[in-house]
Amino acid sequence: MMDKKHTFHYIAFSTAIILLTLGLFLINIPSLQNQVRNEGRSGIDILLRLPGSFRAAVESNAGLRDFFIRTKHEFQYRVLREKRYPIVLGGKDGWLYYTGERNMDDYQNAFPISDDELMQIYSNLESINRRLSIHDKLFLVVIAPNRETIYPDYLPSGTAQVGDNDRLDALMAYMEKMGGKTKILDLRDELLAARQDNPLLYFKTDTHWNQLGAFVAYQEICKAIQSSEGFEDFTCRRAEDYTIEYIPYSGDMVKLMPTHQVITELIPNFLPNFNSPVIQDPPPPYGRDRIEWVYTRIPEGQSPNPYTLVSFRDSFSMDLVPFLREDFEEATFEWNFHYNQDLINEKDPDIVIIEVVERYLHALAWFTN
Repeated sequence: MMDKKHTFHYIAFSTAIILLTLGLFLINIPSLQNQVRNEGRSGIDILLRLPGSFRAAVESNAGLRDFFIRTKHEFQYRVLREKRYPIVLGGKDGWLYYTGERNMDDYQNAFPISDDELMQIYSNLESINRRLSIHDKLFLVVIAPNRETIYPDYLPSGTAQVGDNDRLDALMAYMEKMGGKTKILDLRDELLAARQDNPLLYFKTDTHWNQLGAFVAYQEICKAIQSSEGFEDFTCRRAEDYTIEYIPYSGDMVKLMPTHQVITELIPNFLPNFNSPVIQDPPPPYGRDRIEWVYTRIPEGQSPNPYTLVSFRDSFSMDLVPFLREDFEEATFEWNFHYNQDLINEKDPDIVIIEVVERYLHALAWFTN
């Protein structure tokens, strides 16, 4: 039941819509009168044609149509307190969740990964690993957990898991059963442990991990490299190498909401306590702009490691790149769900990393070699 404040908002909104609609009707009456008069038809046709005229006025005016859509959803969000939008789901404590690309289906285990997909992924990854290992190159696959996996407690009611056929569990079990040699980093346990002792590792208003979550993932990548034969001397940056400040941010979920909402949160921003020698092409963007392809290098004699990297990745690497680029003489980050053998031949990297978010797990079936 609505309180007095929400009742007032409801009445004000309804009145505004009625007045706007009436205004559009009145504006269109003169043109309709002329049209009816010219056609020699009765005046009653004016009333009959008003709904169609109103619809045409709205559909022919993109700004007006956008206003009605956003105002409707604004009313639902602010007054009716609804939580569901076309691809955004409102959670608890201001959290916004992504429902596009079957993201919630993935969390709820509503569509298990198929045996054919598992076999294809196994075949792809093992083929790439064999080819690289022949040349003493290291191959890593990094799975970034969905936000729902690490923070399910902020989901609204009615989103409980409906099955136990977790796709990532199925992949890890299949790789083990088949004796796979590919090193796959399943970061779920590490991030679930890290959330107990840290502020938020993922954004509240964005689908991705924030820089704090990315740093946890970066440290696990470093451990995986250091534990690999031939790369025991690999060195990485530590938490002490950075100062964390908190800055306001409005994430991609807010942009996907069809409202006029301005929703911000404070997010961690890592500031290096060292002078970075990295030269990046294109230059680092302001904020979290999406960059399809990034190449970095460190001048001769200034890199902490004598290694090079090629990474095929998705948007979760936006906050990994600033950490990884500090550790390699050269690094190439390509936003691609296909294995680019031409790039491997050109760059001849020491380490190859494929990073995909959990909801894109099926994309590993596309990494044919």
